[in-house]
Amino acid sequence: MKKKESFWTSFPGILTGVASLVTALTGLLYFYFLIQTKEKGEPMSPPAVTVLPTTPADLAEQPSPRPAPAPAPTGILVRVTAKPRVKAGDDTKIMVTALSWDGKAVLPQARVDLAATAGYFEETRSPQISGFTDKDGMFKAKWETSKEAFPKTAQTVEFQATITLGTQKAYGKSAITVIGD
Repeated sequence: MKKKESFWTSFPGILTGVASLVTALTGLLYFYFLIQTKEKGEPMSPPAVTVLPTTPADLAEQPSPRPAPAPAPTGILVRVTAKPRVKAGDDTKIMVTALSWDGKAVLPQARVDLAATAGYFEETRSPQISGFTDKDGMFKAKWETSKEAFPKTAQTVEFQATITLGTQKAYGKSAITVIGD
């Protein structure tokens, strides 16, 4: 009489075991990333919308006005900072900071799109760069000039930053002066 082979040593058994292992690992990874996302904080809520009466009939139906508490402002405060002057041919660090509307809380993981009117960013070799703010709400990029691109006289270069967090967008600007030789 032939000895019966275990299911787990057969080909279908091995496939079943591998599939179970892959499923378990996928579930563990899913919950790990879910926990990591929750620890980083919840995104800011979108701004509140107030509907005002627009017709005389709507106005007539309104109760007498009472002072309502002022709604808390929502939004993003953007700061773009750099050295005020740079010599042609040199580089400088441009820093974009994303803060809550009152400037009290930093906003990590906000998308930053930064553009310069001249020069280029070292990482992209173009006048535009994108990325995300770090845990301190900051995005840093190294911006470079070229001696050939700037005349001997001083020239102003502007930086425009767009911050996107959820459905909210905010803009910030800064300018520096590039001085020739």
